[in-house]
Amino acid sequence: MENRVKSIPDEISPPPRQSDAHRLAQVTDSQPIRDSDEFYVRYKDWVDEQNRRFDEHGLWNDELRRW
Repeated sequence: MENRVKSIPDEISPPPRQSDAHRLAQVTDSQPIRDSDEFYVRYKDWVDEQNRRFDEHGLWNDELRRW
């Protein structure tokens, strides 16, 4: 029996490349954050979600705050 390498179908494509920010976040995950830019790069998805929720719903209990 011969060992043959099957060709990869054209429908299968390689996985998408990660963005530089995503790779940076993975590499520095165990290191302390030095500034707000690093925080945003590491937690971009979470920050964007919080901003979206704030834009949609506003600040909870805002009318009772004295600031």
